[in-house]
Amino acid sequence: MHGGAVKRTRVASLDGLRGVALVCVLAYHAVPGLAPGGFLGVDVFFVLSGFLLTMLLLGEHDRTGTIERLDYAVRRIRRIAPALLVLLAALVVFVPLLTPGDAHRLPGDVVYSVLGLTNWHLIRDGSSYFAQAGRPSFVRHLWSIAVEIQFYVLCPFLVGWLARRRPKVAIAGLVAGIAASATAMGLLYSSPDPSRAYFGTDTRIHALLVGCLVAVVLRSPTFSGWIAAHGPASRRKNAVGVAALAVVAALVLVGAQTSRAMYPAGFLAVEVATAVMIALALHPGVLSALLVRGEMRWLGRRSYGIYLWHWPIVVLVRPGTSADWPAVPAAVAIVGGGLLLGALSYRYVERPFLRPNTATRRARQAAFLRLGLFGAAAAVLAVAVAQIPTNNQLADVLRAGEKVIAAQPPPTPVPETTTTATTAPPAPDAPSPSTASTPPSRAPRVRVVTPAAPPAPPKPKLNLPAPGTVPVTAIGDSVMLAGADALHARLGSTGYIDAKQNRYFSQAAPIIHDLRTREVLGGVVIIHLGNNGPVSDGDVDAVMHELDGVPNVLLVTVRVDRNWQDEVNNTLRAGAARYPNVQIVDWYAYSAGHGDWFQADGTHFKSSGGPGANAYADLLVGSIPPPPTTTTTEAPTTTAPPPPPSTTSTTAPSLVP
Repeated sequence: MHGGAVKRTRVASLDGLRGVALVCVLAYHAVPGLAPGGFLGVDVFFVLSGFLLTMLLLGEHDRTGTIERLDYAVRRIRRIAPALLVLLAALVVFVPLLTPGDAHRLPGDVVYSVLGLTNWHLIRDGSSYFAQAGRPSFVRHLWSIAVEIQFYVLCPFLVGWLARRRPKVAIAGLVAGIAASATAMGLLYSSPDPSRAYFGTDTRIHALLVGCLVAVVLRSPTFSGWIAAHGPASRRKNAVGVAALAVVAALVLVGAQTSRAMYPAGFLAVEVATAVMIALALHPGVLSALLVRGEMRWLGRRSYGIYLWHWPIVVLVRPGTSADWPAVPAAVAIVGGGLLLGALSYRYVERPFLRPNTATRRARQAAFLRLGLFGAAAAVLAVAVAQIPTNNQLADVLRAGEKVIAAQPPPTPVPETTTTATTAPPAPDAPSPSTASTPPSRAPRVRVVTPAAPPAPPKPKLNLPAPGTVPVTAIGDSVMLAGADALHARLGSTGYIDAKQNRYFSQAAPIIHDLRTREVLGGVVIIHLGNNGPVSDGDVDAVMHELDGVPNVLLVTVRVDRNWQDEVNNTLRAGAARYPNVQIVDWYAYSAGHGDWFQADGTHFKSSGGPGANAYADLLVGSIPPPPTTTTTEAPTTTAPPPPPSTTSTTAPSLVP
């Protein structure tokens, strides 16, 4: 590991490895279907950071017998802060102009980003990395920068401890830390949304510790000697390096972001493979030859700036939001814009601070001027952030829905006989009491109620039962929560709404089981779930098992700007085809062309009493099927013979003057 040629190869190859990690992340965000495991590129960055910092500090300790923590802190701030502050300043200026509906999040986002606590900010707010509808936070990608910053604080103390221990003790300590963090990831994994395990410093620090372990192990003559060996050992080394790269590539191409197998096994596999690549890339070989290619080194040196800037572009152009860019132009904008802005950041913001030249008086003046400008920019940023309103329109709508649901009386028992009887009253505009004419006139109405698709402008006329006449149980997520006020007004006292934020379809079956056990499940059950994640046939079957014998089940399609939207709607339609008591309520088709109904996320209503919420409530309640014709015809014939004649003969004369 000594000598000028080896040193240059080492630096170039690790820059190239950074480039590989960046390509994975860009592919994941720009073309998700191409690289579903591209998020693992962040773990490659983590391992690299842990390795480089540990090598740097161990070398300093070897030379001086100590670690100068103040100098270390200044170097880290110089590396991270300038580009980060420029990004945050740009967001404060442009987000209120481009997406004013998302500006309320900026003050909290900016403060936590500056403090290096973005990941814990996201965890505290219940943000999901996987299931969030609409636009995510413009700083969500800074969760990984926050994990690194927190590790930067720990690193000099950790390396100081490692440097004073025998190699075996140091290695054992790092292995124990890796095992503890990986175990925490496995324990905190939660299906179907493992965001807590994904964001947490405690669950992700094992990747950085793997990098530390590589640095400590390579100080052993046994390992460094094998890596530097020539001849047959060199061929084996090349094979191992290519195999490690293949492992990373395979998991990037097939890895599933919420799969149980990834937490922690998949992450550890990538981290171990990265550790092997770092060790082998330090000397010439097949792997280092691949990594020192000019384009990979160019990407690697600019990876920090590109990573910072590509994500806000993702948020602005992602399909399904008000921008609604097609997939190919969006991908071009994400990659091209990220590369351009990242290159500018590297040239004009990062590089002047990475190697400050203070040898001459003029250079020192320039350095002080840069510091002054950034101090002024930070002050302006603080003032601007303080002026941004923090009112969250979506949160207000959801809070209004929560108040409506909290004010509901608890559901009352609904006997089977009562359920049948209360669904009996005919629709308000039922044509005629004639039994013979009822079937043909009612059948078309059931189909019209569920607007299947086309000629959008004229909406079908919906026949809403009078409030309080039909026992209905409505189960949903934040979309139903946002429309709870309008829905409650139409259902009346016999309706019960159970809606909650971040609810998944798989959670519906236990809720229904509980309601049925308490005998408070309505004869009509409306389910609007699937906005937060995919729905499987098994999820639908589990719900229908609990709804066995319920005469009318309405499954509502979803409108959500996520890649599972069409899959969810197809699964719901397939479920309706399997169960005769299920009807599809096509909210997706009904709301087409009505972007004015929704917030910036394209999913939730602008207000609890606005046109979107009212249209939603009208569709759901108006989709309740009219009673079976046998019920309405049998009621007069069974009750007519005995009582009515006597009742009519005695009461009719008294009503006539």
